[in-house]
Amino acid sequence: MVALSLGPELVVTDYTITPTHDVHHVTGDATHLSYINVPSPEFCGFVVLIIDSNVVIYGDGNIIFSGGSLTSDRATMFVYDPDEAKWYVNQAKN
Repeated sequence: MVALSLGPELVVTDYTITPTHDVHHVTGDATHLSYINVPSPEFCGFVVLIIDSNVVIYGDGNIIFSGGSLTSDRATMFVYDPDEAKWYVNQAKN
C-alpha cells in the first residue's frame, strides 16, 4: 500500500488551483473552477480533492467533467492526461 501525502487547503483563485501534494481539501463560497495547474512539467497521474464546499466546473478550462458541479463532503479523483493536457474527473456516487 502506498501512502498519499496531504497538502494544504486550496482556495480557488481566478478559477484556478495548483495542487502540490496527492490530496488537498478545496474550499470557498460558490466556488467556480476551470483550471488545475499541473504540479510539474513531467506530471502524469492523479490528485484527490476533498470538496469542502460545492464546486462548479466550467467547461472552458482544462477539466473534462460533464456533471456541472461537484458535491461537497466527497473525495474526487482528477486524472491528468499530458497528451491531451486535460484533467478527467471521477466522482463516486452515494
